[in-house]
Amino acid sequence: MSTVVVTVVAQAQQFPAGTETAGIKVSLAGFPDQTLTAAPYVAEFADVGPGEFAITAQTVDKSGNPLGTAVTGSVTIAAPVVEEAPAPAEAPAAEVAPEAAPVAEEAPAPAPEVTVDVPATLSVEVK
Repeated sequence: MSTVVVTVVAQAQQFPAGTETAGIKVSLAGFPDQTLTAAPYVAEFADVGPGEFAITAQTVDKSGNPLGTAVTGSVTIAAPVVEEAPAPAEAPAAEVAPEAAPVAEEAPAPAPEVTVDVPATLSVEVK
């Protein structure tokens, strides 16, 4: 499982007088939304498995209504490749089989490969 870290680079926007912003809502498909109320605008989504996930960042008002234009992107997390340990060689029939050989431990899975496709106002890191 991976942790996806989304950083939103905010730009100043003009809104009508009296508009009260609540912050920037960051969504990663399949996970609860996070509303960020102060810079730096960084959201972390833990335990993200393999797959492609849509990301959206949207400024919202105190009622949760969208303000301005949403910024979208996506992140793809590849499934880790698990290599199998080679099968032990059979002892020749004429030889006495050695005592129990130690069990080969499975190598840890390498970190997932990540392909990121996001606008310049979002950056994504996978841990």
